[in-house]
Amino acid sequence: MKLSSLSKFQKAQLEDLYHINDQWLKEPKFRMGKNSKVNPSHVTQALCKSVPKASKDENQIELRGDKSLTGLKNLGATCYMNALMQVLYSIRAFRQGVYEWDGSKTEEPICYQMQLLFTALQKTNRLFYDPKAFVEAMNMNAGVQQDAQEFYKFLIGYIERVFGASTNPIVKHLVKNQFEGQSMYTTICTNCKSSSRTKGSFHELDLTIEGCNTLEDCITEWLGVEHMHGDNQYKCGKCGSLQNAQRSISIVSLPEVLNIQLLRFVYNIKVGHRVKVKHPIYFPTTINMKKFLAPFHKPLLKRKGVGASHENIDIIIGSEDDPDAMDAEDDDFQYDLTAYLIHKGASSIGGHYVANILDEDQKKFFEFDDEDAHEFEWKKGMYVLDPKKDLEEDKDIKKNAKLPVQFSLNRGFVKSSDCYFLTYSKRTGRNSRASIKPTPPAYITKAVEADNVAYKAEVVERETTHKEQTTAVKQHKADVEEITKTWMVELPGIAQPCNWISLKWLTSWIKGEFEGKPEEKIGITTDDLLCEHDKLDFTKMEQMKRITPEAWDRLVKKYKLSPTSSVLDQTSYCWDCVQNDEKAKTSGQEKQNTIQGLVQVITEEFQTQNKNKKPKKKKKEERRRRI
Repeated sequence: MKLSSLSKFQKAQLEDLYHINDQWLKEPKFRMGKNSKVNPSHVTQALCKSVPKASKDENQIELRGDKSLTGLKNLGATCYMNALMQVLYSIRAFRQGVYEWDGSKTEEPICYQMQLLFTALQKTNRLFYDPKAFVEAMNMNAGVQQDAQEFYKFLIGYIERVFGASTNPIVKHLVKNQFEGQSMYTTICTNCKSSSRTKGSFHELDLTIEGCNTLEDCITEWLGVEHMHGDNQYKCGKCGSLQNAQRSISIVSLPEVLNIQLLRFVYNIKVGHRVKVKHPIYFPTTINMKKFLAPFHKPLLKRKGVGASHENIDIIIGSEDDPDAMDAEDDDFQYDLTAYLIHKGASSIGGHYVANILDEDQKKFFEFDDEDAHEFEWKKGMYVLDPKKDLEEDKDIKKNAKLPVQFSLNRGFVKSSDCYFLTYSKRTGRNSRASIKPTPPAYITKAVEADNVAYKAEVVERETTHKEQTTAVKQHKADVEEITKTWMVELPGIAQPCNWISLKWLTSWIKGEFEGKPEEKIGITTDDLLCEHDKLDFTKMEQMKRITPEAWDRLVKKYKLSPTSSVLDQTSYCWDCVQNDEKAKTSGQEKQNTIQGLVQVITEEFQTQNKNKKPKKKKKEERRRRI
């Protein structure tokens, strides 16, 4: 049935059921339609703004810069391993020794994977290296947090055992030359004044921090006298019985690299497990160890009731006449802070480890937080010049808002409640350390360089793809803006030229869901809008929108019409469905009556307003009469 043959009443019915004129009835008082889901001419601003934006690639990969450092991927709970491996890698002499190991990679996969890990940290173009193969060689559970101190002790012990079988003296004595110091346990019987001594070695100092404020306090406490009495009496060989005694430990010699473990986690009897000691410790950026080394440090002589002679003690811990010990320059005992580990968190079975390490080329500390490696930022309260003064100021809240101090490698103290593992390197080896240029094995270098070539190609490909995607998104946004400017049907009336389109398809187009898909899957669909007579189904108004022929032609030109769909325009209204619908039989008349009623109301209000208004001429005449 043609529109021209319909009466005004019938056209009013169609306009009502298809909501043709909803968008023009905007006056709040007389509004008959709303910009709702069933209004075909209304597209929400939210939908128009859902056009995809060009954003940064979340999976973007980059090439490592010349001066930037390489991180290590966290495989679940391997931050403790990552932090310690970064510290060991930073010790150039140790790294070179690892490179020179020439054992079997099949028999000793840990050593081989450590070579590969160090080479990747040194030469890879990646921002971070995946240590999965090293973790598998270590037979570690990547999902379980381990204690960093235990891991360090195991790894150093393993390396010392495996490297000890090498014929290369640099490899054979690597651990000993870098980390091993000599100590002496001295025990003096308070009854007979006899003494005994036991030599020992250490790869790190395990220091208690409870009751101490500075690192020097911790070392002094470790070197202090232990009083052996009660159930802990000493069995004196000379007396032949248990006797009270006093025992101390002394440092006989120090290693090139002095590693210090701060015992942050202690067993708490009340709770039945280890807890973290959050007590802050001040540790210096440079420390002179001479005063802690025998014979300069004599803890037994400082205690009352020992009863031992000077000569006896000197025999035990070294002679003051020893020219190597007494005449050595202070620089031989000067150590510089080169790395320290931080444990973040309150639990001993969880938390997170990061490493702050000195880059000796750039003379700056860098923070290694798994994959991320960046220059460390010294914030207020992290670095102080005088621990005693800082402790006094901390007691006064008003004075605690002090300005940060400029960090220096040659003075001052780092303050931390989370410091866990400290690494100091002997100052006399500073120049030699800087001159060492570790050279990885050729066969491992070749593997890393091959990976660099493949990775660079991947970076270029990803960048190209992302640029293409960004260009496509911008072009799509421009297309949407251009078409939406012209898609509003500007005049009312059922005969006004228009086209009907699926809201589902329109939403997918605006959101850019068709980009990159084949043509057969992006064609414009209208078959879901049809009634049983293959016309527009007015019961599906929430599923369709009404746009101008100009906007329709632009969409069809680019996306084509689906083979199963047909063009729906101003001639596609279904009068048969309207006649068969009980609600529709009265809707047209109701709409016409409503319009007539509104017109009458408007007319009456207009007439009332005119009656209440007086002509301007009459007002002027009244004023003249009064005058």
